[in-house]
Amino acid sequence: MNPKRRIKRPIFIVGCNNSGTTILRDALLLHPELGGPEREGQLLDGLPERFNKPLLCAWRLWASKILRIGRTSMLDIHARTETDVTGNDAFHLDAVYSQTLDKEKRFIEKSPINTIRTRYLQTVYPDASFVAIVRSPIAVAEGICRKKKQIGNYRIGSLYLAVNHWKSANKRLLSDAFQLQRFMLISYDELVRDPAQTLKKIFRFVNLDPDLCPYYPDFSTNLDNVKRSRLSTLKRSFITAGATPIAGYLNFEQDSLSPKLTTALQFVGTLSASLAALRILCVTKTFKKS
Repeated sequence: MNPKRRIKRPIFIVGCNNSGTTILRDALLLHPELGGPEREGQLLDGLPERFNKPLLCAWRLWASKILRIGRTSMLDIHARTETDVTGNDAFHLDAVYSQTLDKEKRFIEKSPINTIRTRYLQTVYPDASFVAIVRSPIAVAEGICRKKKQIGNYRIGSLYLAVNHWKSANKRLLSDAFQLQRFMLISYDELVRDPAQTLKKIFRFVNLDPDLCPYYPDFSTNLDNVKRSRLSTLKRSFITAGATPIAGYLNFEQDSLSPKLTTALQFVGTLSASLAALRILCVTKTFKKS
């Protein structure tokens, strides 16, 4: 560990989990001037306590406004802003991040939970750049429910809870972006459709020479259609209702629903999601006791 070294011009990849942060990080790390941890930065040892990883019950739902402990939502528990920074945070982050970095390389890191911590990170690193990736709410909700098995695969309440997390995370991302000095937004679709041009655009944004990258990956398959096919029309409609209006702001295609049907689906979805959230808390408590 070299606590004296100051991380210069770090690059933080952010985005709701299941949005493509991993493939984006791996693709950017092909550039010879970039380096950083091969796992999520939130999992590194020694981070400041206020920068800790998500609670067990919210491991993939850290931005949910429905999942709560008492009256406090997961979003409020996990979000960080400039008011949470203390004088020692830069020292602690430098010490941890420097362990993952070759001396001559520029630091890059991806942690989905940093989607709701960008203002905190900019306060610690005023010269930081943020690259955010967004993905269809249907694809993200499907992935969260498939991977977070304790909430029940593809139940209405589980899907609605997942899309509420997607909506809260991206709403916070877009809101905080106005206060960031260097922020870039891309979509999963454009990354897999034209990886070379998308990555070159990012390299230019962070002031790196795209020509130094030895090659660019070829993502032969866009998995969003596969994810959609796993869900019925009704379940996709619940997700669409839950993603309103953020999905529209991000230019994602939405199923055509009447305002009355959207309101009805939102009501049923919220009720079902609340029951799913209660089930998660019960499962988590049981797991801790065992």
